[in-house]
Amino acid sequence: MIYELRTYDLGIGKVPSYLKLFETVGYTILCRYATPVGFWFTETGVLNRVHHMWCYESRAQRAERRAALMRDAEWTGQFLPYALPHLARQTNVILELAEGAPGKHPRTRATDTAWLYDLTQVSAAEVALSDDATVGVFRATSGDLQQRFWLRAYQDEVDRAARYTVPDLGPGTRIISDTLHPAVFSALR
Repeated sequence: MIYELRTYDLGIGKVPSYLKLFETVGYTILCRYATPVGFWFTETGVLNRVHHMWCYESRAQRAERRAALMRDAEWTGQFLPYALPHLARQTNVILELAEGAPGKHPRTRATDTAWLYDLTQVSAAEVALSDDATVGVFRATSGDLQQRFWLRAYQDEVDRAARYTVPDLGPGTRIISDTLHPAVFSALR
């Protein structure tokens, strides 16, 4: 199982219209080719940024599905021409669950109130990251191979303030953390 984390930096003020376009056009099309994990936009960290994560059985399946997506007339005609003007920069990284890392969905809530997420990037070859808020810890298999991505879920800002921890990984370790809100159509809400 592999995960693809796509990160898009949008023009200032373009997040709401991009989210609406993705919700009404792009999401349904893309779900024909990949299994959605989550779709978030930043609250803190780099603003005007969206992250989305998709799951595939293998790199071969991803390559096959991405090629099919690019042949889809709805994707290339009804979504891309309207989405691309929103984008200033895009990156993606292929991930696997780190060995021994939990891969779980946050607890089900009695209301449809969305969770608050934290995506922490850590540059360290070997690191043990886990706490009771952990959704998953992923290791990069493309790009910077020492990157780890730690996805955590909190009920709200109060819960995050009470439980958020920064790992002590020693000098020279780079840690970047973004607080994220899930989009209304996100699989992880």
